[in-house]
Order: sequence, then C-alpha cells, then structure tokens
Amino acid sequence: MRCRMVTIIGLVTIVALVWLLAWAMGLESDSERRRRKSASSAEALTHNNLAAERQTRRAA
Repeated sequence: MRCRMVTIIGLVTIVALVWLLAWAMGLESDSERRRRKSASSAEALTHNNLAAERQTRRAA
C-alpha cells in the first residue's frame, strides 16, 4: 500500500513539474513576442519623431 502511495505522489509531482515548465515557457514566449513588437514599433520612428521625443525628454 505504501509503495503505491509513493508512486502516485511521485507521478503527481512529475506531472506538476512538467506543467509548471510548460507554463513558464509560455510566459517566456509572450515576453519575446512583446519585446519584438516593441522593437518593431521603435524602428518605425522617423528622424523627426525621434528629435521631437528627445526635446520632450529634455523638457521634462
């Protein structure tokens, strides 16, 4: 009976760890997607927009 309980606890632990790993990797993927989106919008800034942004930062 104890051996069966240890096996069940071990399997539940392994399943939980695999689920946690998959969840963490999913968060990392979302983070990468947001970073790429942010980088692409930053590249879209023209020279005039960038100059105006610098002036605004100095004024603040």
